[in-house]
Amino acid sequence: MKYSVIGGVCLLLSSCSFRQRMEPVDSAIATLAVPANEVKGDIPFDSLFRLKEIIPLQTTDESLVQRIDKLSFYNGRIYLLDARKKQVVVFDGQGRFERVVNHFGQGPGEYQSLVDMQLKNDTLYLLDRYGAKLLLYSLDGVFLSESKIQKAEGIVVTDEGYALNLGLGSADGSDVPCCSYSFLSPDGREVFRDIRYNEHLRGISLSLSEGHSTFYQTPGNTMGVFPYQDTLYSVGTHGRLQPYRVIHIGNLRIGLDDAEGEVKRLRDEGVSPFVFAYYEWGGYSFFSYYYGDQNRKYVLANDEGEILLNASLGLDGHCLPVRVISFDAQPSDERMLSLVYPSEVLALSRRHPESDVLAEWARKCEEEDNPLLVFYQFSPPLSNEKN
Repeated sequence: MKYSVIGGVCLLLSSCSFRQRMEPVDSAIATLAVPANEVKGDIPFDSLFRLKEIIPLQTTDESLVQRIDKLSFYNGRIYLLDARKKQVVVFDGQGRFERVVNHFGQGPGEYQSLVDMQLKNDTLYLLDRYGAKLLLYSLDGVFLSESKIQKAEGIVVTDEGYALNLGLGSADGSDVPCCSYSFLSPDGREVFRDIRYNEHLRGISLSLSEGHSTFYQTPGNTMGVFPYQDTLYSVGTHGRLQPYRVIHIGNLRIGLDDAEGEVKRLRDEGVSPFVFAYYEWGGYSFFSYYYGDQNRKYVLANDEGEILLNASLGLDGHCLPVRVISFDAQPSDERMLSLVYPSEVLALSRRHPESDVLAEWARKCEEEDNPLLVFYQFSPPLSNEKN
């Protein structure tokens, strides 16, 4: 997954504009229909993904992680955003702890919350949702500057400004019209908004899985994923969004003009808010979703729209649990990242003594240690000629 955004000329648009859109404007946009109640898991996981590498994150009093909200690789180091502890933990490429960036507080250079980060041009950008500001630090954690911006769930820093994923806004009525996307000029002025959503969704809090991202980086592309929207959008020149792909999860949709009661009914029925942990590998896409009270499912599809996998994932061939998260890295590769906790390794090693991998890591870790980063290499199905 590539950590690059196409730069361009200086931003020329200065007035705020708005476009209403719920469906792709181009009928040629690729569409994938995923039956939410159908399980397609006849292709074994180990025939699609092979274990490539396991990186343990060193555990110290300083580096102990409560939750991985975002993980990025940059210049040979691992940057891990832990929103619960309101800090960024930095490890080297082998998982050895280096330092913590923690500036929690209410003064200059400090934040009240952390929801997203980006590394660009040797600068660490941290997004403070509750404080409504963007803070810049050196890679060593030295404060550089800050800017007041809108409350947002995610950010992409470009050479032309800031792309913000606003999620479902706030419940105080301040966001009118109800939009999930905003693009700001480099000085923090809003240029335009986009991606309307039903006003009865405003302020709804969504519980996000570990490693969820509101923007996904794929080779040569940056995509925004917005709550209760079926369309993935590319972030283009001057932050303008272009429909990239439509992914229908099940048959339920919340329309822009649906009444409050209908919105509640559809949400109770389990309409999927979005896809997450999204990957692309040369003609294939892989992502996960929740639908209603079902377990998390994973989908692998090719670019002809054929669904090869639509199922929950349990253990791999080494008896390791599969819990896929997204990550930002450079350069692009065909790896997928899964999180495994030492407590799981210890328990599973007793149940599966035949697994040499489990036995090895059970000897190396303790129950309260940080999670293991488990990387898999994607292997296209042999039946498909796009190897």
